[in-house]
Amino acid sequence: MIKRHLLLAFLIILTSCKTIEKEKEDSIEDNTENILSIEGKASNPEGINGEINIMGYFVEPIIGGEIANNGTFKIELPQDFDAITRNSFNTYNSSPDAEYNLEFTSALDSFPNASELDFTGKKELIAYAGKFFRFEIISPEKTHYIFSSSSKNFVDYAVGKSDATPEKGYHYYYIYAKGPISIIGEQVSENLFEDDSNEIYSRIDSYQLDIQEGWNLIKYEVLSLKNSSTGKAAITETEVSTEDLTSTKMTWLVE
Repeated sequence: MIKRHLLLAFLIILTSCKTIEKEKEDSIEDNTENILSIEGKASNPEGINGEINIMGYFVEPIIGGEIANNGTFKIELPQDFDAITRNSFNTYNSSPDAEYNLEFTSALDSFPNASELDFTGKKELIAYAGKFFRFEIISPEKTHYIFSSSSKNFVDYAVGKSDATPEKGYHYYYIYAKGPISIIGEQVSENLFEDDSNEIYSRIDSYQLDIQEGWNLIKYEVLSLKNSSTGKAAITETEVSTEDLTSTKMTWLVE
C-alpha cells in the first residue's frame, strides 16, 4: 500500500514538472512572437560597439539590442512598446527637472501635410522607436547612432542639421501605432525658395500608407530637387510609404 502511494506521488510530481516545463516553453515561444527582431550588418568603419537604446524623446534609455565592432547587430522591439513609452513619459513628466510635457503624437500630428488627403485614423496615437529616425548606440566614449538610410547627410538634413543639404535619397524608421491608419494621395503645394529670390517651385508629397496596429516600417524618400537661380536647392517630390517589416532589404550605417 505504501509503495502504491509512493508511486502515485512520484507520477504526480513528474506530471507537474512536465507541465511547468511546457509552460516555460510556451512562455518562451510567446515572448519570441511578441518581439520584432531586427538583425543585420551595418557599415561601421570605426568599429563602434555598444548597447542600443530603443527609446527616443528625452526619457531614460531602454536597451533593446547591441552592435559589435564588425557592424553585426540585433535590435528587439517589444510589442508592448506603447506601454513602455507611456511609463517613460509619466516618469519624465513627474520629474522636477522636466522641461516639457511629453505626450503621444497622433497620426495627424505626424503627417500634417496629408490632412486634406484620403486620411483615416487621424486621431490614432503613434510611438516612435529611436531618436529622430536613428537608434542611439550607448558606448563609453560618446554617443553614436545606427540608422538605415541612403546616406548620413540625408538623415542629417531630415533631422534639421544646419550644415546638411537636401539631396535625393531615403531613410527608414519604425513606429508603433495604437490603431490602423491609412493615407493615400498626393499633396501639391507652391513654395518660395529660401534665398530671397522670390522664385516659386511646386512640391508634390505622395502618401501610400497602410499602417496597422502594432509595429510598422515607414520609408521616406526624396525623388527630385530643383535649384533656384542662386543655386539654392529645394525638395520638389517626396514619397512616404509603408514597407514590409520582415522582407524589406535595408542598408544600415553607423555614425
